[in-house]
Amino acid sequence: MRRPHLALIFVSIGTLAGLSLTHSVAATSPISEEDELLQNATLVFSRAVDTPAAAIPAAVLIRATGIAVIPAATGQGNRYQGKGVLSARGARPDDWTPPAVIDFEGAIPFDLEAGPIDVVLVAQTRRGLDALVQERYSREIARPTLPGTLGHSSPPGINADVLAYMQFARYFAGVTVTDWAVREAEGSNAILYGRPYSTDDIVRGAGFFHLPYAARMWRDALADYFREMS
Repeated sequence: MRRPHLALIFVSIGTLAGLSLTHSVAATSPISEEDELLQNATLVFSRAVDTPAAAIPAAVLIRATGIAVIPAATGQGNRYQGKGVLSARGARPDDWTPPAVIDFEGAIPFDLEAGPIDVVLVAQTRRGLDALVQERYSREIARPTLPGTLGHSSPPGINADVLAYMQFARYFAGVTVTDWAVREAEGSNAILYGRPYSTDDIVRGAGFFHLPYAARMWRDALADYFREMS
């Protein structure tokens, strides 16, 4: 009469052990490059807009139609390249699209010799957003903004489709980027969303996107900032 109870106990122990092993494996599994990219991009954005020492002025961000962050872009001479993420603004200030992964490269007007830099691109117009969404080369991605420290106030009258910023070490400044290129990273988007969506698919909402945790954190960081600003 005791055997069924013993069998039940062994089954229960085996189930718990299996759950424990599954949890342990999940906890120790390395995150994907795309998740790490999104985490780093979220940190870069948060540092750039963190008050009271916001690096990118609210006057620039309030006009944003799209934001791209390329964390830890690596350089050779004055030319830098790296993977980044891009989201576009929706109908409301706090409504942002899922992130699309992009490949970026471009030249800045001087050689920093300071290792990787973080690049933030803020599209100010619909044409500026199109420039970040479509694969292309251009001579100039942004008019130069005033090189400023954290908390610098943007002067009135800035008229540009895209503004570029960079952070290296403890310094953050506006910068001109020339000879630049933006390319789609459909392979990375496939890892995030299960299908090789193009940048345009994601930014224009042409698909159903189940957001991984890191992607939600990125989009929430954008939404929270603009919700507080409005």
